[in-house]
Amino acid sequence: MGGLFTKSKKEGLINQYVTSQDQAILDLKIQRDKMKTYIKKSEKTIAHDKELARELLNKGMKDRALLMLKKKKYLEKMIEKTEKQLDTIQRMVNDIEFATIQSEVVNKLRAGNEALKKMNQMIDLDEIDKIMEETKEGAEFQEEISNMLSGAFTQQDEEDLEAELERLTEQDIDEKLVGLPKVPENDIDIKETGISEQNIKVSKAKKNVSKVLAN
Repeated sequence: MGGLFTKSKKEGLINQYVTSQDQAILDLKIQRDKMKTYIKKSEKTIAHDKELARELLNKGMKDRALLMLKKKKYLEKMIEKTEKQLDTIQRMVNDIEFATIQSEVVNKLRAGNEALKKMNQMIDLDEIDKIMEETKEGAEFQEEISNMLSGAFTQQDEEDLEAELERLTEQDIDEKLVGLPKVPENDIDIKETGISEQNIKVSKAKKNVSKVLAN
């Protein structure tokens, strides 16, 4: 119960932290937009005051023209300060957003690491080694038998075996087409089919194999 409570408490703090980040970014962006609006408005006022100062000067109202210029100068300094603050706010927004991305990346890495640990726990390394060893032994045994049999037949024997294999393949295809199991045909002329001669050749081949294995 203590562990569950601690975990739930941590998740609540994380959610609260994320919400605080979002709110902070929102507040900063609102203030940034207000500053941009202020700068644009002040720039328009400066342009107006400058034009007004020129008109007053042409009319001989030097004091009023000087007042407009002072007002314009004040606004220019305020814009300069506002722009500096604007840069600071933008940096803060960027820093918070980057920190949020970093936090998300860390969480994804942590989740991926936990998933990898669970997968590794499910894998029995000893069982994998055993399977690999059995597979290797099976392949080696098959290669050994293949090497022993490779020199046991003559060229004629090889051709006869290929012919026998082809004949069995054709019979299997015929049986599948008919859809019925193979039925012995005792009344077929053995001499016409050439089965007797073929069986003799296969018997010779089997004898040669037995001799090789015996040696």
